[in-house]
Amino acid sequence: GVRFTRVSPAGEEGFPGRLQVSVEYELGAAGALRCSFRAETDAPTIVNLAQHAYFNLSGTAMPVLDHEVTIAASRYTPVDQNLIPTGTLAAVEGTPFDFRTPRRIGDRIDDDHPQLRFGRGYDHNWVLDRNRSAPDDRSLAYAATVRHAQSGRRLDVFTTEPGLQFYSGNFLDGTL
Repeated sequence: GVRFTRVSPAGEEGFPGRLQVSVEYELGAAGALRCSFRAETDAPTIVNLAQHAYFNLSGTAMPVLDHEVTIAASRYTPVDQNLIPTGTLAAVEGTPFDFRTPRRIGDRIDDDHPQLRFGRGYDHNWVLDRNRSAPDDRSLAYAATVRHAQSGRRLDVFTTEPGLQFYSGNFLDGTL
């Protein structure tokens, strides 16, 4: 594995307190990749650490529309036209946001739904249902599965957090 650290001195960007953060990436049994964050501060301050990895399980640069996704969530967080959450929670049932059973990303991404128009696809937070734990760590709850049938690759996501942001690459144009 590897650990990255950073110290933000007190007052940096207007935030109080010295903030020390670290992220660890660890490759475990059966190819499991674990990503763990830690933050410590000496004064009350705001911190919101996130993991922004993009996975294309096909092994090509092709769009991910043929990837099959399952998300353990019966609600999601609608956004406004600037992709800022509105503060409400909406049911996924009967919408293109229902991934409670496996669905290809491309199946409904072009549906005429205002939320899909705002994000030019999926770029939303799902409010996770906490139904099952990770097999090796009961503190982690199941969040999602992404599968690519042709390659046989599969990604299972477990988290301690209450939500999962799913982004389908709508604003990526292939440039580095």
